[in-house]
Amino acid sequence: MRIDRRDHASPAAATQRPAAAKRERETPPKPVDAFERARFRQFSPGGRYNAPYVVSELSDVQGALRATPAEVRVPDAAATYDPAFPFVTRVEGRTDVVAPALVVNVTFDGHPVTIAAPTDITRASFNNVLNALALMPPEAMREINAVHLSPHPDSAAPGILAAAGDTGVVYVFPVHERQSARSLAVSLVHESGHVWSQDDWGVNGNEAGWAPWIQARDADARAISTYGANDTRDDLAEAAALYLSTRGTPHHERYRALFPNRFAMLDAHYAE
Repeated sequence: MRIDRRDHASPAAATQRPAAAKRERETPPKPVDAFERARFRQFSPGGRYNAPYVVSELSDVQGALRATPAEVRVPDAAATYDPAFPFVTRVEGRTDVVAPALVVNVTFDGHPVTIAAPTDITRASFNNVLNALALMPPEAMREINAVHLSPHPDSAAPGILAAAGDTGVVYVFPVHERQSARSLAVSLVHESGHVWSQDDWGVNGNEAGWAPWIQARDADARAISTYGANDTRDDLAEAAALYLSTRGTPHHERYRALFPNRFAMLDAHYAE
């Protein structure tokens, strides 16, 4: 990372800036892989634990999503019309809005998933969701039994893309940025981590069942990402997404070296 020291430069140094700037512009940028973009920084005070964290853009390291998507089957007469489907419009505090929906039963390599979508959803958007689900690793797919495509953003957190709890239902919300199937697949893998961890250990992240994960996190002394740094549940979900989305690539073993304790716990879970 380049540090800007202009506020502390001496007058003599200031006179040399143009030449230095020119040399810097003329130097071609070095190729940087996704792992090298995951820079160490100091976790800001005020979080739940004070440790260096790794800034990881999971969209850059999606090598282990399925090379061959799962077989998608939409049976004849699989779609039904529900005139009053309870779409979630607020995750925290759970608020629903009743709206007409198409409810479609789909299987991915034989695993059934029910998708509820607004009746005005475009074919392209619906197919994008199907493609994202088909790209999910089977270990993540098995945790999801339904996907609800809300017609409205989350009223409390308009930028949120998806949410899930211990029930196996993933709620997907509209956002301004178009999501590719691969990017959405990584988000769904993240949500699958919420499903199994909250089902196994508790929904709040502070129950006794979470103690081994918290110990592993503290032993690693690094947060997986900025997003997961302040919530134990998101730390797990980010770790699960990183683990499954990089598996089979050089990145996976590099991240394992950074997070050995959490990856060991994920080894045990995904071997079940």
